[in-house]
Amino acid sequence: MTKTTPIPEPYGYPIIGNISLIDSNFPLGSFVHLAEKYGETYRLNFPGKSVVFVTTQALVDEVCDETRFRKSLGSVLGMFDEMHDVATQLTMKWARHGQSTTIIITDDFTRLTLDTLALCSMGFRFNSFYHDELHPFVQAMGEFLVDSGNRNRRPSLPSMFYSKSDKKYFSDIDLLRKTADEVLQSRKKTSGDKRDLLTAMLEGVDPKTGQKMSDSSIIDNLITFVIAAHETTSGMLSYAFYQLLRHPTAYRKAQQEVDEQAALAAVLRETLRLNATIAMIGVEPLKDEVIGGKYPIRKGEPILLLLAKSHRDPLVWGETAEDFVPTRMLEENFNAMTKEFPDCWKPFGNGMRACIGRPFAWQEALLVMSMLLQTFNFVMDDPNYQLQHKQTLTIKPRDFYMRAILRNRITSTQLEHRLKGTWPPKNQTPALAQRLAVDASGHGFSALVVDSLDSANQSLPTDHPVPPDNAVHFVAWIESLNGKEMAGVSYAVFGCGHHDWSQTFHRMPKLVDLTMERLRGSRISPLGLANAAEGDMFSAFETWEDSVFWPAVAQCYGVSENQEADSLRSGIDLKVEISTPRTSALRQDVKQALPVKVHLEIQLPTNMTYCTGDYLAVLPLNPKESIYRAMRRFPLPWNAHITISAEGDVHPTLPTVRSMAVTDILGAYVELGQPATKGNILNLIETTKDEITKKALQKLATESYSSEISARKVSVLDLLERYPSISLPFGAFMAMLPPCASISSSPLWNPSHLTLTFAVLDEPSFSGQGRDVGVASSYLASLSAGDKLHVSVRSSHAHTPIIYLAPAVLYFGCRDPEKDDIYRDEMDQWEAAGVVSVKGAYSRKPELILEGKTEDDAKAWFEGIRNVRYAMDVFD
Repeated sequence: MTKTTPIPEPYGYPIIGNISLIDSNFPLGSFVHLAEKYGETYRLNFPGKSVVFVTTQALVDEVCDETRFRKSLGSVLGMFDEMHDVATQLTMKWARHGQSTTIIITDDFTRLTLDTLALCSMGFRFNSFYHDELHPFVQAMGEFLVDSGNRNRRPSLPSMFYSKSDKKYFSDIDLLRKTADEVLQSRKKTSGDKRDLLTAMLEGVDPKTGQKMSDSSIIDNLITFVIAAHETTSGMLSYAFYQLLRHPTAYRKAQQEVDEQAALAAVLRETLRLNATIAMIGVEPLKDEVIGGKYPIRKGEPILLLLAKSHRDPLVWGETAEDFVPTRMLEENFNAMTKEFPDCWKPFGNGMRACIGRPFAWQEALLVMSMLLQTFNFVMDDPNYQLQHKQTLTIKPRDFYMRAILRNRITSTQLEHRLKGTWPPKNQTPALAQRLAVDASGHGFSALVVDSLDSANQSLPTDHPVPPDNAVHFVAWIESLNGKEMAGVSYAVFGCGHHDWSQTFHRMPKLVDLTMERLRGSRISPLGLANAAEGDMFSAFETWEDSVFWPAVAQCYGVSENQEADSLRSGIDLKVEISTPRTSALRQDVKQALPVKVHLEIQLPTNMTYCTGDYLAVLPLNPKESIYRAMRRFPLPWNAHITISAEGDVHPTLPTVRSMAVTDILGAYVELGQPATKGNILNLIETTKDEITKKALQKLATESYSSEISARKVSVLDLLERYPSISLPFGAFMAMLPPCASISSSPLWNPSHLTLTFAVLDEPSFSGQGRDVGVASSYLASLSAGDKLHVSVRSSHAHTPIIYLAPAVLYFGCRDPEKDDIYRDEMDQWEAAGVVSVKGAYSRKPELILEGKTEDDAKAWFEGIRNVRYAMDVFD
C-alpha cells in the first residue's frame, strides 16, 4: 500500500472554514500567497465543501489526465469573421481622441471583445464605442459577474439575509435573458443567409434525437458565450499591452515585426503564462486518488489548478520564470518546452473540455494587436504604475491607463481611409499630371487639358482629354468591357501609393494598365510606380518622366532629338534676378571676418524695457530636420497640438493656456541645437535607470564636458538620440530655455531700442558630415529691416549693488583688429573725446593679448590717483 501524506491546510474556523483567509476583492492573490506558504498543494475548507489546490507543473500535468479526472466547469464558443469592423471602431476612437487622452484599456478592450462577440455570434450590435454609457445588457452582465463571485464566497445563511442582493442578482439575469430573447425573435422574423452561431443553433438538428434546441436553451447559450468569451480576451489584451509597455525592448521588437504573426503570438503566449485571465482550472477525481505519489484526494473533491503558480514553476522556466521573455514562446521553443514539460502552459483549459473558443480569441487578439501596433505608439499615462489586479469572472489589470499616439505623422482622417482600404481623395497625383502637361512643351508637344479619369468614363478620347472628377466610375467602366474598345487609344500609366495601405497598394494603376492592354489599347511606355513611404514621390515621377516617358513618347510620335532639344532650349529664356537686401540697422563693416560678426538693432514693443547687463531671449526657426528628429524621439504625431502650463513660472517665451501645433512650438519657441549645459546632462541622469548610460552621462557632465559637449556643440536632442534609455518627459525637454544673447547697448542711448552683437556660426561639422550652422545666429543674420521676431528680455540677476570707483577704462576684445573690430570707429571717437580709455585685446594676435595688461594698468591707475580727491555717486 502506498504511504500517503495529508495535504497541508491552514487552520479554519467552525462553519466558515477558511473564508477569512480570502481577500474578497482579489481571491487569486490570497491563493497565490497560500501557495507560497504551503508549497505544491494545499486544501482550503469552505462552508459545505473543501477544495484542493495544485501549484506545480508536475501535479498540474497529473490531474490533467482525463482518464482519472474530469473537468468541473465548461464553456462553448465558435469562430467568426466580423472582427475587423469592431477593431476599426476602437482604432478610430483612439485616433480621434488624440494623444493627450488617457485610456483605461480594460474598459475599451471589454467594449471591443463584447461588441465583436455579439456581432460574430448573433449579428447584434451593442455599439459600445458610440455611447458614453454601456448598453444595459453590459451593465447588468458586469454586476451579475461581481455578484456571482460574491455568492460563492458568502456564508450559508438564510436567504432573508441576502434579500436585497438576491433581488438585484435575479433582476440582472432577467435583463440578460430579455435582451437575448429580443435578438432571437428578431432573427426569426428576418430572412437572410447570415451564417453565425445563432443561425446554427436555430437550424441545427440533433442527429440522434432529431430535435432542435429550444428558445430557452438558445438564450442560455447566447448569454454564456458572450459572458465567457469577451472577458478572457479583453483581459489578455490588457495584460499584453501592460507587459509590452513595461518592457521597451519587447515592445520595439513586436512593433518592428508586427507583420510576423509568430512574434505577436509569442507575446500573447508569454502574457498568458504570467497573467492568465482564467487563473485556475477546476477538475475532480472520478474515484479516490493519490496525487504526487502521496497526497490522497476523495472522489468528487474539487481540485483547482493554480495556473498563477504552475505557469511560473522555476523547474520549468528556470531563473527567468518571473520575467516577461516572449522569445521563449516562439513556435519552435514553445513546442520543445511543452513537449519536455507537458501541461506547463494551460491558459485555455484542458483536453476535450478546453475552451473551444480559443481559435476565435486568438485570431481576434492577433488582429487587434496588429492594427494597434501598426497605427499607434503607446505610452503609460503613469510611467511609475505598478501592476494591480481586478478580479470578477476573470483577472484584469486595475486602473491601468495609457495613451495612444498616431505613428508616421498620419492623421485620423488618413487613418480612416487606410482602415477602409481606400486612398485619401486628396492626393498628389493631380500635381504630377499638371507637371507633365507643363513639361510637354519642352519636349515638342502641346498638352491642351489635364483632367481626371472619370471624365473619360465611356468616352475615352483618342485625340485629347475631357473634364474629370475622380477615377471610380472610369475603373468600373473599363472593367465592364470585354472587347477591343480601346483600339486606337494610346496610354501611359504612372501610379502613386503608400505601402501602409497594403490592401490597395498600387492596385488601381496596375489594374488600369493591364485592363487597357487587354482592351487593345496601345501602351506608350512601361508602368511607372511611386511609393510615398520611401521618399518624395515627385522625385520618382521626375525620374520616370525624363528617363522613360518622354523618350517613349518621342519614339512613338517620331520627334527627333534635335526637335526636342530646340523645344527644351526655347523654355530656358527665363530671367531670374537674385538680390540680398540688407538694412543699415543690420551692419557688417568688415571685408573678411571668420566667423562673420553682425550688429543688429531691434525696436522693442512699447511695454517692454531693459537695463544695462540684461539678456535677450531670441526664438529662432529650427531646421525641419531637427523638428523631425525631436518628434521621432518622443514620439509625436505630425498633427499633434500641445498646451503648456505649469504650477510655477513658465518661461516667458513659451506659449501658455492656448493649444498650439507641436511643430510650431518646436520650430520657433525653443532652440533644439544649442549645446547641452552641465545642468541639462545632470537632469538627464535622473531620467534613466540604465547604469551604463548614467556613467557615460556623468563623465560628459564633468571631465569630458569641454571636449565632448561644448567643443562639439552636442545638444540635449543629440544626447537623447545617443542614449535611448533616457526617459525624459516631453515637458522637461520643452523647459530648455531659448538662447539668450547679451544686450550690447544701453537704455540711456535709446530705451525702446537695443542692439545685439554676435558671430554667425557656419563651419565644418566635427562629425565630418555637413556643417555646424548656428540656428540663432544664422536666423538673426538673415533678418531684414521690418522683419518681426519673437524675443523677451531676461534680467541679469544683479541683486547686489556694486560701487565702481575708477576713470572710464574699457577692455575690449575680439579676434583680429583687421578683421572683426566692427566698433573701432565709435571707440576711437570716444577715446579722442576723452570719454573713455580703450584697451584692445585680440585673441589672434599674441602680442596684443590681454594677459598682464590689467595688472600693469591697475598699478599705473593707483599711482595716478594717489593724493587726488574724487567725488562719486552711488546708485542702488
